[in-house]
Order: sequence, then structure tokens, then C-alpha cells
Amino acid sequence: MLIDGYIQFFTGTNILGFPRPDNSSFRVSGLFGEEAILGSFLSRTLPFLLGLLIFVYSRSKYYFLFVLTIFIGSGVLIFISGERTSFFYII
Repeated sequence: MLIDGYIQFFTGTNILGFPRPDNSSFRVSGLFGEEAILGSFLSRTLPFLLGLLIFVYSRSKYYFLFVLTIFIGSGVLIFISGERTSFFYII
């Protein structure tokens, strides 16, 4: 989801060829097509993903950098998606 959202932001279409919901804006929808719910999806699945990463990779020495990269990447993509509620939810 993260990579697909960034590809759609920079190129205008995502991996499957879906354009942005509104071609004149910078909002992205990812794999959801016309429904601009990418930020809501990310903000609700990110806590589960981070908990799973803590459980699985807690003994890795690169764990902190990996989790920080995913968290910052998700936060920026939620901001790009234009959903204010999801952005404040993740903060």
C-alpha cells in the first residue's frame, strides 16, 4: 500500500492503472480506485502492523530504523491522501 500510494502520487496512476480520484488535486487513493480512503485504511492498520513488527522483529538490530521508516512513510502518505481525521488519528 505504501509503495502504491507513492507511485500514484508521483506518476498520477497506481500499479493497476487507476488514476487519482480527481486529476486536478494531489489526493491519492491507492488500490481503492475512486474511493479516497487510503489514509483511513493506513491509520487504522498501522497500529496493528507496528504491534506485529514488535512481536516478530524485536531482537533485530535494525528493528528501530525499519519501524521508524514505516511510521514516517505512512504518516507522510496519510498527509498526502488529504484525510484530516486520519492524520490527526495517527498523531
